[in-house]
Amino acid sequence: MTDDWEQSELPRRIVGLLAELQSLGALADALDVTDARVLWYLGKLRTSGRVVEDAGVWRRTETGAALAESPGKVDRAATPKYGFRWVLTPVDLHPLDDVSG
Repeated sequence: MTDDWEQSELPRRIVGLLAELQSLGALADALDVTDARVLWYLGKLRTSGRVVEDAGVWRRTETGAALAESPGKVDRAATPKYGFRWVLTPVDLHPLDDVSG
């Protein structure tokens, strides 16, 4: 089971950029997000063994490389209908107790 933060695109983008050594500021600039947001994800990624930090620069591990390669791979069994989280069907949009429609 994965944590909710792993479902976000940002961690994958971060480890994607860490194919080369990067500083926190360089990552934030490249992603166009705040340093604090990148640092929060880096902390989660470090705890899960996907990145390491040495002397103020970050790099990904082999596990991090696997995460970076995973955005295009959808696990249909673990994903809601149609393989996308944001797709709403007419049933989702229409209340069941509404008899006027």
